[in-house]
Amino acid sequence: MHAQARQLAVAWCSMGADVTYKPVALPDLGRTLINRFTPLLTDQSDAISWLTDHLDTRPATSDCAGLPKLP
Repeated sequence: MHAQARQLAVAWCSMGADVTYKPVALPDLGRTLINRFTPLLTDQSDAISWLTDHLDTRPATSDCAGLPKLP
């Protein structure tokens, strides 16, 4: 799943989009629900901040330049 998300970020960056990418490294606990629900809870503040900025018409930031250095 992580590899797919990273590849999607790379693809959007290659098309000139502003992408904010934050890898979430969690151990594979073998349970789909836990592996999908835990990142939702741990990253909630980042998602809300991004949405608030977007609704307040603040310009988007991009991590595309640093993406090759991220896991």
